[in-house]
Amino acid sequence: MLARYGIPLAAIQVQYSVLHREPETDGVLDACRRMNVAFVAYCPIGAARSATAAQVALAWLLKRDDHVIPIPGATRAEHVRENSGASRWN
Repeated sequence: MLARYGIPLAAIQVQYSVLHREPETDGVLDACRRMNVAFVAYCPIGAARSATAAQVALAWLLKRDDHVIPIPGATRAEHVRENSGASRWN
């Protein structure tokens, strides 16, 4: 539609997070790179499953590769509880 009026596509808004990574495999991210179009990621924390941002990030690292060993900070007891909650998420 934009091309019809000579207006170049400047940006596209797509859900993208460690929990929703389809843009990496469905060609959208690659197309944005090729076309020099800004890729605006919405829901980048992706914590819509009652998880904190820290739990999502830690769970992602824990599941990413057996050779990756994250060292989360825990200066208070609540940090330890929050960090341990990351093991519930796939």
